[in-house]
Amino acid sequence: MKHELHFVHDNGLIDRSLALYPTGTPLQDLRDFDVRRRGFLKGRERLLRQAFAGCMGLCGGDKAEAKKMLEGYEKAVAKGAGPADVDPFCFPFLIAAKLLDEERAAAEKEMTRVVKKMPIWELWGKDVLGVGALSVAKILAGAGDLAPGGDEIDRGGIAPRLDLLTRLGGAA
Repeated sequence: MKHELHFVHDNGLIDRSLALYPTGTPLQDLRDFDVRRRGFLKGRERLLRQAFAGCMGLCGGDKAEAKKMLEGYEKAVAKGAGPADVDPFCFPFLIAAKLLDEERAAAEKEMTRVVKKMPIWELWGKDVLGVGALSVAKILAGAGDLAPGGDEIDRGGIAPRLDLLTRLGGAA
């Protein structure tokens, strides 16, 4: 199944005429896909919180039992269960979360495709044990172009290189 990612403009309208791949530089493409990926993750988290609230109601407020119930429902929906097999309140949230997972996976696939064409992957990334193409893509998407005169991300007046070290867990 081919996934299509669409561009959403500031006015909220979706432009379906644009191609799957953004037309910017590889670094800008990584940023665009990463923004989508993070949005899909955040949306999934919110949907699962709603489903968890429904499970809590069914379990009389027992969090451990609700967590087990939600995990079982998630597995059932992943296997293709219908509304008859899952609580009717939780089912729409779980279906939507599953769709967001598919879109997140498509965005991550594109991020790895883009980063594998970049020189940093050949020169550094592929030889580092435990670092995959997606990890390098997320680092680059978060860092932006740190070269002098590059398209540095404005982070409220913080020096971009210092901000990057802070975001990656380094001492500032």
